[in-house]
Amino acid sequence: MKKYSDEEILLVIKKLLNGEGSEEEIEAWFSNELEEFMPGISDLIFYSKEDLKPEQILQRARELSKPILL
Repeated sequence: MKKYSDEEILLVIKKLLNGEGSEEEIEAWFSNELEEFMPGISDLIFYSKEDLKPEQILQRARELSKPILL
């Protein structure tokens, strides 16, 4: 799996928030890339009740994807 820079992830988040990208691109971003790297990121982008900026979405997605330490 490719490792993405923060800038690349932010670019995708901004495109999604602006309604950009074909259905194929959106499907690829989520099924192959973003969801594997950061599970739950689509909920933050599309279903958050808060008005989050792209940087906040990325930060929260990273927090959610951290392993739980026992």
